[in-house]
Amino acid sequence: MDFPAEPAAARRQVAGSPYAADSAGMRLEFVTDATRLVLTVSYADQADMADHRYFLSEGEWIVDGEPRLSFTRASGGGGAQDVELALDGPPRVRKHEIYLPLADRVEFRGLAVNEGARVRRQPPVEGRRVVAYGDSITQGFYATRPSRSYPAQLARATGWNVMNMGFCGRITTPEDAAAIASLKPDAVLVLIGENDVLLGTDLAVFAERYQAFLEELIRRCPGLPIVAATPPEARGRKWNTGLIEDYRQAIRVAAAERPAVHLVEGPELLAGSRKLLADGLHPNDAGFETLARSFENALRPAFDAHP
Repeated sequence: MDFPAEPAAARRQVAGSPYAADSAGMRLEFVTDATRLVLTVSYADQADMADHRYFLSEGEWIVDGEPRLSFTRASGGGGAQDVELALDGPPRVRKHEIYLPLADRVEFRGLAVNEGARVRRQPPVEGRRVVAYGDSITQGFYATRPSRSYPAQLARATGWNVMNMGFCGRITTPEDAAAIASLKPDAVLVLIGENDVLLGTDLAVFAERYQAFLEELIRRCPGLPIVAATPPEARGRKWNTGLIEDYRQAIRVAAAERPAVHLVEGPELLAGSRKLLADGLHPNDAGFETLARSFENALRPAFDAHP
């Protein structure tokens, strides 16, 4: 048994991002009647991650829908770590979910169970493969634990296999379409452009890159439903988003020219509430739940339109 290899391989195709090798909340779901389990993971050495400025190193273990324990790196030096879980009562089949950290490089090394226990991997209920592509909002920054990111909440709510292709600090990059297409998705959610606004990407350059990104994604995945969101609101003096509406308009134009693209407005995804934001930009847990629900509501009609 192992975590899916495809998302990790696809993330590593994204050039120039210090977060490309992050485990990004990857999930292993299985059922077992074991009462004692040992998970072995290996953290990368932080000395080899000089450009990786932000760490969300906590992993999570959920049993029958209830959080049972969390784990995190023991030291900056990394290395292999064992995570032990003991369950009370007689043996019975339980559903387990193990989430790797959102912003750290962690590899699964193995899972041991008590003698005589049976383990079976649990596939996604609906089997649909959805790629969530974007920046730190998609990666899950400010979620209190990995299962609270919006891709994770969307997966749990729908049974879809939602793969997290969020990269902290990412600006619109047409070449990323190749990494997304390698996952052979049934749909793609795109929430990109906030950093282009914050970092001052020239508006004409942004519009050209966004158009090229969509064009390349459609070329590689013809007929694929794409839900594209304009950048959501950023509140507070920390975030300079004075020209954000111009960038939104560039996305609207790009979407209107392509029938496969279904546009949603970023401010509506979070219902414009300050209570849903952790720092004026990134959602809190309630905000990520709202974001997941909004994307589900946008994606189901897109699936119907592109069966």
